[in-house]
Amino acid sequence: MTTQNERLLKLRNALGLSTTELADAIGYSQSLISHLENNQAKTLEKRLVRVLHLAFGVNEEWLLTGAGGDEPVFDEKPAIDQESLIAFLRDCLDQLTPANREILMNVVRELAAAEEPAEKKRE
Repeated sequence: MTTQNERLLKLRNALGLSTTELADAIGYSQSLISHLENNQAKTLEKRLVRVLHLAFGVNEEWLLTGAGGDEPVFDEKPAIDQESLIAFLRDCLDQLTPANREILMNVVRELAAAEEPAEKKRE
């Protein structure tokens, strides 16, 4: 039976990614990914497992428990409903510093303004 950390390494290898490429793809640091792969005692945080599921379709249960065997198990399409997405985003927002939260809010405001229908912009 493999550990969560070993399954993370197996997933990365199955995806054909370096630790840096995986980290960049999911918004984590390369050093954390490397540390997790090499430290067999540490378990993966729930948010990381969810991000890996959303980014690559890896089955969360396989990553957490190894259910389905030693090789990565992928879902046909990552399952995400609106409630799960909102909970995930709240968790991510809770991790931000106040300064980064403000930066994110400014980006969201800019995106929302860019998406306004032409009629509203003229008013």
